[in-house]
Amino acid sequence: MIRSWSSCLSFRFSIVLLHMPYLLAALTSSQQSTLRLWVEKTTFDASTCPGANDAPTDTERDYASEAMDKFFEFDTHNADSWAGISTLQTCLERVANKTWLGGKANLYEASKAAFATFGQSTSDSYWDGCCHYTENNPVRASASVLSSDANTGPMKFYHNASRNSSMHQPCNALSNAAYFHIPLEVCRVSVFPSLAGSFTWADEVMAMGTALALGSFTMHSNPYTAGGPPNGWRMSTQDMDTGAMDALFLLFHHASVYNLASASTSAESLSVVLSLGGLAPVDVRPSVHNLIEAFAGDIAGWQTAVTSAKASLPAYMLPALGIVLVNLYIIFNEEVFGTAGLHLYELVCTHLFKAMMPQETSQVNSFCVASSPWVRTLKSVAWKVPKSIKSSLQNLFWLLETLVEAFFWQETKASPQSGGFTDYYPDGAVSATEAECWKVPHANWHRAGALLARRLVKAFAFDVPALVQEPPLGLAAKQKAWEDAPAVAPYLQVIYNSVKAMSSARSVNVCRVFKLARECALASPPCGRADISFLLSPKGANEVLSGLLSDYNKFEDIMSASGGPFEDSMGACQWSYEATLKKVEGLSAFALDTLSVNTAYVEGSTTDSTVIRTTLAFKTCALPVKIEGDAILSTSGSGSFTNMMCSKGDSSLIVKASLLLSVDANVSLDADLNKILSGSTDPFSIDLSQLDIRCHDLTLLPPTDGWHNKLSYSIVNAGMDSGVTTAACTIISQLIKKEAKAQLTAQAKKMGEQVSTAMGGGRRLQTCPDLEATMKSMWGESAYNEYLKSGVQRFSNGQNGDGVINIDGAPRVMPFTVVIALAISVACARLSLH
Repeated sequence: MIRSWSSCLSFRFSIVLLHMPYLLAALTSSQQSTLRLWVEKTTFDASTCPGANDAPTDTERDYASEAMDKFFEFDTHNADSWAGISTLQTCLERVANKTWLGGKANLYEASKAAFATFGQSTSDSYWDGCCHYTENNPVRASASVLSSDANTGPMKFYHNASRNSSMHQPCNALSNAAYFHIPLEVCRVSVFPSLAGSFTWADEVMAMGTALALGSFTMHSNPYTAGGPPNGWRMSTQDMDTGAMDALFLLFHHASVYNLASASTSAESLSVVLSLGGLAPVDVRPSVHNLIEAFAGDIAGWQTAVTSAKASLPAYMLPALGIVLVNLYIIFNEEVFGTAGLHLYELVCTHLFKAMMPQETSQVNSFCVASSPWVRTLKSVAWKVPKSIKSSLQNLFWLLETLVEAFFWQETKASPQSGGFTDYYPDGAVSATEAECWKVPHANWHRAGALLARRLVKAFAFDVPALVQEPPLGLAAKQKAWEDAPAVAPYLQVIYNSVKAMSSARSVNVCRVFKLARECALASPPCGRADISFLLSPKGANEVLSGLLSDYNKFEDIMSASGGPFEDSMGACQWSYEATLKKVEGLSAFALDTLSVNTAYVEGSTTDSTVIRTTLAFKTCALPVKIEGDAILSTSGSGSFTNMMCSKGDSSLIVKASLLLSVDANVSLDADLNKILSGSTDPFSIDLSQLDIRCHDLTLLPPTDGWHNKLSYSIVNAGMDSGVTTAACTIISQLIKKEAKAQLTAQAKKMGEQVSTAMGGGRRLQTCPDLEATMKSMWGESAYNEYLKSGVQRFSNGQNGDGVINIDGAPRVMPFTVVIALAISVACARLSLH
């Protein structure tokens, strides 16, 4: 059955920009200006980086966007690159008077103490060769930005002049300052939403931002698995790194679950989901408190706290996927997706595990199969329901894509079947001793990972509460949820493409990413996130069809036509003609004016075929078309006035005409969601089943007054009108049908691709050209005033003549059909040619 949860949306000029889901805590104009000073000093030699000058792919453009955050903060030697955390101390001091701060007054003092303790205690003599990454470039703290006047936050206290500790991987170590942006993001929120069970998480997330900065810093600056002084404390900095990440992502998972649970849901009923099927504690906050308290104290207690946390917490990838899976289940809620929702969840879940946890595909049975305790609990619990399917998918896409992108730079997560990051990094693209940190891969992982955490904070504080509503939903709410249904299929395609990138890392050329990232950071404004381009939307349809005939401003030698013999009403003369239409001008101005969109969702037809079908109705701008050619008129010499007005012979005519056209087209387009999520090569099917062009009143007149004495102009026009008009309309109809099918098919294959836009930028609305001015330009003012003006005025006033299609409302069509009704209206005229 078809559930027509649709709305007819009319958009003047048909240009719609996708909503950007949220903006993070942006750098102030002063901070951005300071950071730009650093970007201007950076260097990039495209000639030594293979493929840098080739056109970037969509994925590469996206990786290069938001370059200030992803690449250029927290360099080893440049103080300007640290401008973004200038307000960090004030922010951290907000978390105060907590028993788990190890006796310190506030979180800033606790974090400062931890870095100072590590700097006073560690030594490069403890390094044991663990934790290999691309960077291998030991630098003394005294030779880094830590010894400068720059505001480097709590990290500054790692540097101790008497010890002058080293950093084995300086860029990888210092880039962990990106995690200080997590508490800065929290400080931006004045009031957090109330959650089930009075669950709170803001202070703990702030604390874990500082703990992750510390833990990862310890490993990359001093890599060892059992380091420490003889007969003293022993510690694994590798555990410090992963333990903090595990706790942070489980905390985010818990915040996500509580944000999405209905107010009527008890905390006890969520235990299976909170514990990831029994693999994690139902409340991670005690582990967080223990870690922070330990790090604020004696270093001898650090390893015990970390070991205890790691023993009870799953590796961070699982809670990261848990966040995605719960959001997926909510989006594919049966309230709005019907019985197909669970099947779609199973498909996406399976692909996520295969792409992101390929060594643990057995988890598919635990989290993706309908009979598993995890899925049964998801089904039994009352969850909030999306207000908009498109907006919820969009929000999830930004999070998932940032996660995938971060793992690309991580050096061990992407392309797991390869031997490591260097296997898909172009030869010569990076050096182990790279001095500019924006070109060090794992440092970019820290910045991108921090960006993901910041997006999660923003999502749980603002976006998720705004995107969901309490169940159950009435019909009006369900219709509202599907209002932007044309975006569902493309966003699923984008999510699939993003996940697929995890197992095809070789397809991303980091040389192109580096080059474009630097260009984006220097742009004004800097490059922002990309738009998603898709056909089943006003914007997508407008972009495809408005440029349908852009290559046909003029085309020549298009056809020949002939006809006759004809005889005038008095029997004065019989004649025939042969005409050649040599030039058609004006088709390139083909453009849309208004657009209506309706979407129908096929609910529960089969679990193997979930299809979204859309109905589109268009009305075009006025399109004057000018046709030119010539004809030979032949008289037979027979008739009532033979040898008088009708002597045998041939005469030449110059053919010029202004043509009135109207076009109808039916296009069937199906988007199969199951095929999208299965990676099928043909998830979109298009059938241009009908295209009719109605032409009338093609006027042809002889070039000299001499014809007036031999033959009635009206007879010539009447006789040639049928043959020449039919031939002209046939060739134009074939052309439009060919181009429409080609363009629509090409666009379907690109469904879900991304279009880069400048941050804060927009697109100018398309406007229809002034018809009167266009006609005067095409024919000249004199001919326009004499022959065309009255027809153009009638058209402008909405007085359409015979053959012109009026589509003020959406056409009535069969429910399985996508209809494009195109009306191309041009004024008709008779032109005398001199």
